Amino acid sequence: MGKAANIEYRRRYHIREDKGSIADELRPLLAEQTDKVLKSPQPALALLEMQSVQVNTLFKDTKLPPQIYVELTKLIRDFHDQQARCDRIKNNPYPRQYAIVSSMFVMVFCTLLPFGVVPVFAEMGKLGGVLGTVGIWLTIPFSTLLGWAYMSLDQVGESSANPFEGNANDVPISQICRDIEIELRAGLGEADLPKPLLPVNDIAT
Repeated sequence: MGKAANIEYRRRYHIREDKGSIADELRPLLAEQTDKVLKSPQPALALLEMQSVQVNTLFKDTKLPPQIYVELTKLIRDFHDQQARCDRIKNNPYPRQYAIVSSMFVMVFCTLLPFGVVPVFAEMGKLGGVLGTVGIWLTIPFSTLLGWAYMSLDQVGESSANPFEGNANDVPISQICRDIEIELRAGLGEADLPKPLLPVNDIAT
C-alpha cells in the first residue's frame, strides 16, 4: 500500500533532482571546471579540495587575513567530516530483516486480534439489553480499528527509514538546499539569485 502511494505521489509531484542533472546545477557555478569535478570519483570531495586550494592561494597572495584563513580552513575541515559521515550513512546497508520481521509480527497480531477480543465482547453480551444484543458484533469494528492503528504505525516506520528518497513524507531536502544556496549567494553580494522552490499544493519537495 505504501509503495503504491509513493509511486502515485512521484507521478504527480516531481522533486528538483528529477527535472535536471548535477551537471546543469554545477555549470553556472563552476563553468569550465564542471567536467573536471564530475569526472572525479567523489565530486563533493573534489569541490572541497578546489575550495581549499583557492583559500590557500588567497592566503599566499596576502589577500586573506590570517584569522579568516584559519576560520575558513576549519570550516573546510568540518565539511570534510560531515561529507564523510553522509557517505557512511548513504552507503550503510539498511537491515531489511528488521522491517520484514516487524511487518510479520503486525500481520500475525492483526490476524489473531479478533480471537483475543471475542471473549471480552461475549461477556458484554451477558449484560442484556441493547448492549448485550450487539456486544459480540462490536468485535468486528474494534478489531478493524485497532489493527488499522498498528498497521499504520508500521507503515510510518517504513516510510521514516529512508527519509531522502523523494517520497510524500520525506524531508524536503531540495527546498532546504535551495534556501541555503540563496542565503549564501546573497551573502556574497550576488544579484542574480535562484528562485526559491515553493510548495506544490502545500507539499514541500
